[in-house]
Amino acid sequence: MRKRRLAALLAAIATAAGSVVLLTSGPASAGTVRIERTGSRPLCTVTAAGVSSADWSGDFNVTLDLPDTAVVNVPTAPSPYSATGSLRLNMAPGSPLHDVVAAAGATTIAAEYVVPLDHTQGSPSSVSFALSGTAPLGADTLSLNGSGELPPLTFVGIGERHTLTYWLTFDWTLTPLKADGTPTALGDLGVSCIPPPPGGFSWHTVQVLPAPAPVKHVVSATTGLAGGQTDLGQGSLTLNEGSTGTLALPDTGTASPTLFGFFPASAMVRLTPGPLTGTPTGLTAPLTVSVPDLAVLGLPLLKGKTSCTSKTTLTLTQAEGFTVANGGTLNGTYDLPAFTGCGPHNGLVSSLFSRPGNTLAVSTA
Repeated sequence: MRKRRLAALLAAIATAAGSVVLLTSGPASAGTVRIERTGSRPLCTVTAAGVSSADWSGDFNVTLDLPDTAVVNVPTAPSPYSATGSLRLNMAPGSPLHDVVAAAGATTIAAEYVVPLDHTQGSPSSVSFALSGTAPLGADTLSLNGSGELPPLTFVGIGERHTLTYWLTFDWTLTPLKADGTPTALGDLGVSCIPPPPGGFSWHTVQVLPAPAPVKHVVSATTGLAGGQTDLGQGSLTLNEGSTGTLALPDTGTASPTLFGFFPASAMVRLTPGPLTGTPTGLTAPLTVSVPDLAVLGLPLLKGKTSCTSKTTLTLTQAEGFTVANGGTLNGTYDLPAFTGCGPHNGLVSSLFSRPGNTLAVSTA
């Protein structure tokens, strides 16, 4: 018995170690590589109501599409996976464990594997994938399947980085089910396996590149609000790797709305975007629109009232030909809810400016 257990353990170690370098790898899509890895868990004992059954074993095979390169501190794309597995059941009809489970009303047994992998080079610190399946009570083998995505990985250092460390172990959950698919009163069965040997195996290596320097452009901006176009002067647009950046529009512009469609007004308007985030083709930012100065029929109603603001969200899309390096035009839209902080003139300012579908055009110089 000891020799058989030792042989099974050594075989599991050899399988895991060999899978690190011998299983297939190849192209999956641009910027990714497809890898295949295996794992096994031998010599496990399953217990229910004080009755045990030894020599259970499980294994899995997983295919993952993983990034072959990354940029430091920039999350990668999620990594799709597809996994299959099998579980050798030792619960033949007439065995004590089978009889205990059958007496609880079980007709099938469900199994789930959760395989943890460590990512010590950044965040998150660990990820996992899962596979599951069911088999009739009394079967000698249970097949499992699973698919999904590992979350994006972030690397905090540059150079060649090992990741997804497999520690020669995974967690089992075994649940006897009644004919209607609900668990029996036994709940999950107890599972205990011999501990794996110390040490783990990295499944993948990523070449992590330094982040490119931010690109900064001088821009001019015009906004369409209150029924007309307002020149906001010059500002700056800074774009970073990972589709983040800043848009600074420090100047105010003069808007010329009309009250009730008849009475001319004049207002100073400033747009203050927050941090830009998004995708390579579209960016969003929190936006504060302030009206510090307002006059109607030449009568000043607000003067230096920087608290008179409306907060919203700005969406920017790239016009044809725009590139991060060379610039171009970004076209934006934003809705303006009611203004606050304007003293007794909240309603007046809102009636002049608060409406949906306002625009912003930002062009590099």
